[in-house]
Amino acid sequence: MKEYIEYLQGLLKLNNIEFQQEEDFVQGKLNQINNDFGYEHINRYKRQMILSEIGLTGQKQIHQAKVLIVGAGGIGAPAIYYLAGAGVGTIGLVDGDSVDVSNLHRQIIHNNDRQGMNKCESAKKQINQFNPLVNVITYKHHLSSQNAIDIFQNYDVILDATDNPATRYLINDTAIYLNKPLVSGSSVGWEGQITVYGMQGPCYRCLFPQCPKTVQNCNEAGVFGVMPGLIGLIEALQAIKIIIGQQSLSQKMILIDGLRDVYKVVKLRGQQKDCIACQKQIKINEYDYASFAQTICSSSVPFRGGYKEIEWKDFLQIQRNEKVVLLDVRPSQQYNIIKLDGFKNHPYQQIEQFQIEENKDKDIYIMCRRGNNSRLACEFLKDKIPNIYNIIGGIDLYAKLYDPKMPLL
Repeated sequence: MKEYIEYLQGLLKLNNIEFQQEEDFVQGKLNQINNDFGYEHINRYKRQMILSEIGLTGQKQIHQAKVLIVGAGGIGAPAIYYLAGAGVGTIGLVDGDSVDVSNLHRQIIHNNDRQGMNKCESAKKQINQFNPLVNVITYKHHLSSQNAIDIFQNYDVILDATDNPATRYLINDTAIYLNKPLVSGSSVGWEGQITVYGMQGPCYRCLFPQCPKTVQNCNEAGVFGVMPGLIGLIEALQAIKIIIGQQSLSQKMILIDGLRDVYKVVKLRGQQKDCIACQKQIKINEYDYASFAQTICSSSVPFRGGYKEIEWKDFLQIQRNEKVVLLDVRPSQQYNIIKLDGFKNHPYQQIEQFQIEENKDKDIYIMCRRGNNSRLACEFLKDKIPNIYNIIGGIDLYAKLYDPKMPLL
């Protein structure tokens, strides 16, 4: 006990807290000084409390903080873990998705036994075992313009760990409207980026008034699991620094290229005077985020006509001969992993190189992963080849209908 008291005395000295005598500790005076912050908290967090930037005061701030994480996936998983490990008192989780085996290479807070479980519930189970001193609140549904304000207003710091364009704008607008610091990161392929919006700096809409046309998510472009892990760790770091009053990434952005080992910090342009989010001109509960994102950058491609669409059940009845050409316009990496008999690979990115003359009198059936890039390919070819067919739903729908064990990429 004597050694422990000496340690506590030294810790309190570092934080300029006076004490009278050893009996103060024995009688539980430490709890009176720190409210609900007692021995078990100091035992758990003492290694970081020794840091002068944290100490007792900073750890109490972390303990009293409420952090909301939207998305319990590749970025959210490590962020949740490390915020809980650091002692954030209340962590809110928003995610309407369920755990799938394809998540597990990067979403490390989930496990094989929790397939099919809501991701918030899975994460809460893990954190309850990892650090029972943390209160985890779950919102087991997707964020929407109807519930965002009610959820966000209960938290001090917001973390965006999503990969959906519409949701990213909704998170930004709500955080800025409520004057909440927003830690925002994204990761696709081998790359990642992270910044802090608000806090006298620009918001997401300041940088991107319109949705970027090149937006892709992990399902479409793939992701190396370590990359969202890195971004999630930095999100947790930024959240803690905001809580304890240290300098954050506001007005700066970290860019990481994991394949080429390139790490950059770039300065962002300032807050824009004509930004409708910063000027609080958006009525969030009336704004149609889905239409805004879909019109500009969604992967959902509308059917415009000029070519035919065919369902799998009808396609499978077609008699194949030399007049029938089957094209799979997925990237070659996906095609080489899993393919359907008879389909030749011609990636959509190379559709302009398709041999028009030798195929203009043939029936061309085109598929992709979900039916979006195949529609774009049909749009390009429809004025050049009369008999063009888009196979609705792509290989994902085929697998669900006819081969449930087929791996979906």
